[in-house]
Amino acid sequence: MYIFKTSASRLRKRWDKLQHSLELTCIRDERVRLQTSRMCRWWKEEMLPETMWVASPRKSGQPSKSYIQEHLIVIAVMHKLQTALDRLHQLLFVTFYILSTIVIWFLVSAERWI
Repeated sequence: MYIFKTSASRLRKRWDKLQHSLELTCIRDERVRLQTSRMCRWWKEEMLPETMWVASPRKSGQPSKSYIQEHLIVIAVMHKLQTALDRLHQLLFVTFYILSTIVIWFLVSAERWI
C-alpha cells in the first residue's frame, strides 16, 4: 500500500460540492444550516490536516477515485446522522413543551375546582 499526499484544494473542492448537494437535499431550517457550517468548519480545521495523508491501493501514487468517494460518503452519512439527531432533539423538546403545558393547564384548572 502506497502513501500519497492529496492536495488540500482538491479535497476542499470535493467537500464544497458535497456540502452544496447536502444543503439542497436535507437542510430545511436555519438551525441545521448553522450545524452544517460548524461541521464544515470543524472538518476543514480539524480533519483536513489529518486526512492529507491517505493510503492508496494503487502503485502509481495517484488517488483512488473510489477511496475518495468512500471517504466523502462517510462524511455525508455523518452529516445525515447529525441532522437526524438534531430533528429528534427538536421533536423531544416540542413534545416536552406540549406535555408541560398540558400539565400546567391541568394543575391550574384543578386548583379552580378545589
